[in-house]
Amino acid sequence: ELPLGESFAVSGGVRSGKVKLDASDNYLSNGDDSGRRDFSYTNPVLGLRWQVARGLNLHASVARGFESPTLGELAYRTDGSGGFNTVLQPQKSRQYEVGAKWRGLDGALAIDAALFRVTVEDEIGVATNAGGRQSFQNVGRTLRKGAEVSLGWRFTPEWRTQMALTLLDATYRDGFLACAGIPCTAPNVPIPSGNRIAGTQRGLAFAELAWQPSANTELGFEVRKASPLMANDSNTEAAPGYTLLALRAVQRYKLPENFQLELLARLDNAADKAYAG
Repeated sequence: ELPLGESFAVSGGVRSGKVKLDASDNYLSNGDDSGRRDFSYTNPVLGLRWQVARGLNLHASVARGFESPTLGELAYRTDGSGGFNTVLQPQKSRQYEVGAKWRGLDGALAIDAALFRVTVEDEIGVATNAGGRQSFQNVGRTLRKGAEVSLGWRFTPEWRTQMALTLLDATYRDGFLACAGIPCTAPNVPIPSGNRIAGTQRGLAFAELAWQPSANTELGFEVRKASPLMANDSNTEAAPGYTLLALRAVQRYKLPENFQLELLARLDNAADKAYAG
């Protein structure tokens, strides 16, 4: 990080590496699925921070990302022949973010907000699924954009609250073919550009209320809410949204030699809500 005067600072970096994946098949009666793939990457990142006023910072960043296929995604070829998937490419992304952080002068109030945009090339998706073998393909470009905001407020010495909201619009920018069901030896369902990505939700929210009667004791009540989750790339099915409640209790004990023992008890999904996550 390099200061640019009293109010500005710029930071940057670069990460470079290699990923090597290989498998040796010792069960050859159904073909030899041995193989090896090597991937390399160089990802730069650049950030800018501006202290507008005491307690208020604005920031912006741009970065490049890399995600190699997993062993499971490389295990089988789309044509059903033995050996590693030799055509599957890694996902490469570009990420952009602007945001603000504000802290009250008394430290009781904190607000964070950010806008983000992520473009991905060679997104990985399912190609075939039959006979216990699932193969994968690159389905083209995708776009994820959205906003995040969080609020923390300690309104008395014993009571505080925390709230967070994430909004996400995740869509395919290129059309491709997908499977209609299982078994599927060849994808035959057209997925148009603009469809939402399976497994994504448009909104996630979290809120908690915590009571801390002493420095070593805390009781908390949490609420998590999620919007409907898209269940397939054709966008014909979705799992409904849900609201979950949770309770927690924390007790801390000071031990000799500056050690500390912390006991945590949680009750997740306290309302016994059935949901698809």
